[in-house]
Amino acid sequence: MSLCVCGIDLAVRKERCTGYALIVIHGNNDAELARLNCLHGVEEVVEKVVKDRVSVAAVDAPISGGGRVREIEREMWRRGFKVLPPSMPWMRELTKLGETLANDLRRLGVEVIETHPSSALRSSGVRSVPELLSMLGVKFPKDYLPEVASSRDLRDAVIAATVAYCYVTGCVERVEADGDVIYLIRELSPLRG
Repeated sequence: MSLCVCGIDLAVRKERCTGYALIVIHGNNDAELARLNCLHGVEEVVEKVVKDRVSVAAVDAPISGGGRVREIEREMWRRGFKVLPPSMPWMRELTKLGETLANDLRRLGVEVIETHPSSALRSSGVRSVPELLSMLGVKFPKDYLPEVASSRDLRDAVIAATVAYCYVTGCVERVEADGDVIYLIRELSPLRG
C-alpha cells in the first residue's frame, strides 16, 4: 500500500503557476517524486489532491491568521528565517487563498500543514533540491531537474512535498508560537563550503 503526500506553492493570481509536487511512499518505505505540475487556482489544486489520494499536503502560504502578522512569523524572524508578513497587501490575498485551500482540503479528510520552503531547505542543512531528495532517499526522474531549476514555483513545491514526507517519516522540525506551527526539515547534514 502506498501513501501520497504533496507540496503546494500557492500563487495569488489564478493565471500564475501554483506549483504542485507529489511524493509517493511505497509500503517498503521507498519514496519517489511522482508528479510535478503547474496548476491554476484553488479548485484545480483540490481536484489534483483528491485525484492523487493525498493524505498530507504541505502548503507554502499562511493557512491561518486572516492577514495579520502572527506570533509564528515573529518566531521565524527571531530564528533568522526570512518570511514575509501576512499584513502586506498581496500576502493578505495569499493568506485568504491559503485558508480557503486548507479548509477545503481538511473537509475532504486531507491533513494540511504550513511550511516555508526556503526556510525548510536552510534548516535541512543542504543547498539544493536534488541533494535534499537524495539525502532523504526520495527517488526522482532526472528530467524533472531542468523544470525545478528554472521554476521557483516548482522548486518550492518539491521542497514543500519533502516537508510533508518528513512529517510522516519523522524528520520535521516544528516552529511553534501561539497555536500556529510552521513545519521545516530537521538538519540532515551541515552546510558545506
